[in-house]
Amino acid sequence: MNSNGNTLSNLIDKAGSVSKSPVNDFLDLMLKILRKHLGMEVAFVSRVANGRREMRVIDTELESLALRAGHSDALDETYCQLIIQGKIPQLIHNATDMPEVGHIAATHTLPVGALISVPLLLDDGSVYGTLCCFSTKPDDSLSSRDLNLVQAFAEVARERISGETKENDTAMFLTQRLNRLLADRLFHTVYQPIVDLAQRRLIGYEALTRFDMEPIRPPDKWFAEARRIAKEIDLEIACINSAVQFIPFLGEDCYLSINASPEVLVTQEFHKIIALVQKDKLVIEITEHAIIDSYEHLTEVINILREQGIRIAVDDAGAGYASFKHILALKPDIIKLDMSLVRNIDTDFHKNALARGLMSFATAIGCRVIAEGVETEEELVALKNIGVNKAQGYLLGSPQKYVRD
Repeated sequence: MNSNGNTLSNLIDKAGSVSKSPVNDFLDLMLKILRKHLGMEVAFVSRVANGRREMRVIDTELESLALRAGHSDALDETYCQLIIQGKIPQLIHNATDMPEVGHIAATHTLPVGALISVPLLLDDGSVYGTLCCFSTKPDDSLSSRDLNLVQAFAEVARERISGETKENDTAMFLTQRLNRLLADRLFHTVYQPIVDLAQRRLIGYEALTRFDMEPIRPPDKWFAEARRIAKEIDLEIACINSAVQFIPFLGEDCYLSINASPEVLVTQEFHKIIALVQKDKLVIEITEHAIIDSYEHLTEVINILREQGIRIAVDDAGAGYASFKHILALKPDIIKLDMSLVRNIDTDFHKNALARGLMSFATAIGCRVIAEGVETEEELVALKNIGVNKAQGYLLGSPQKYVRD
């Protein structure tokens, strides 16, 4: 044993300091700490499946060692199999003295001298693999305390790997469910009227998506789930493609407003869709929650869209700081007041004041304002009083499945 003054708690604390790292990075650091503390030459985490043992992460000081991450061999030709089956002890001082491992080629070719190896079991009790440390030379100084140390680190590794496995299983389930939703088109578009308040005249619709698949829940939950498994662009494109099919049915003075994230705006799929529609009837809403990495790049794309006659709106204004950044950077044609700002605007002085400020700003830069989520006559009157003359909400019209103007 390499006595370097590190206690067990200190070692585990060191490994825990990278708790936010990816699992492989965590395992790599853990193996380095463990190997050096034990004075071993090799440490690795393996996984077993379908009769094979694969090296997941390996740390070694032996430059000549052929084992690398990803290396795979037959499980029944490894120490890992015997350790998992409990046929050999987890601590071995000198493997060359043990007839139980004489048939394993590595015993002689590496060779294997001292070894400590423990199984890694997932939360459901199934075997994931092993955590193993070994040297090419015997070491009679290894003790039960060293084995306890490896077992403690194995428990930490097991927790991390179990969490990762659960996350992977969840991601696979969510991916399969979303793929089915897209393949079977288990969603549809509804259209909410946008009204000119002064003339009480219909001027457009906002396209909204409704999902026809369990679990029944708000659309934003579906989009958040798609984002979690990196399928948000696929879902958005499908929804946009569905929405724009009704542009030919719009009245002469009506437009369609669709929601699109900055990531979608730069895809070929999006531009193929809008290439087939009447551009002056289309408004693209960029939502408040959307994260924009490069306004410069997005502005270039938006300028191309504007040249084609498409108008740009910033959605959810007043709901958060991001919307104000969007407004200043993108110089939209339309600002949409978020329903959280509109709600009780007739009685809430602070909401009213903020809406007045946004209205004054929009007037100064030549931008239209549309209020979302109007549900009462009192809210409608308050909006008119501050100069808002375009709105949408259940008071003015609920979302409908088909548009046939």
